[in-house]
Amino acid sequence: MAKVELGEIEFAEGLPVLKPLATVIELLRERTDLTLVARVLSDAQGSIYDMTNFSKSIAGFSASYGLGRNDGDALAAKLHRLAGQDAESIGQKLAELKKQVAFNQELLASQQAEERRSRRDVELNA
Repeated sequence: MAKVELGEIEFAEGLPVLKPLATVIELLRERTDLTLVARVLSDAQGSIYDMTNFSKSIAGFSASYGLGRNDGDALAAKLHRLAGQDAESIGQKLAELKKQVAFNQELLASQQAEERRSRRDVELNA
């Protein structure tokens, strides 16, 4: 493990832990399987805000993963794709959510219509 800088540490439940970017870099340095690194990135859920800096920070590891030398953008894109955070994956998730919303709206409308029919029947029989 490389020397850890104070700025790479944060506290979680009172314990010092590596920040997500430092964790990703350490895993890449150790040549960890990219699917596992992608999981860490996914778990970080937006805590790595500066994608330009992220790409620059991981650029030195790209060749180790079969990508162009110092191609941090390609490595970042591959990690995001594996984590399901790329545009295509997000688009697919959004399409699935839209289908679920449409189904729920139809179900609600059907239930409301049934309730109206039941109320009418009760009023007519009263």
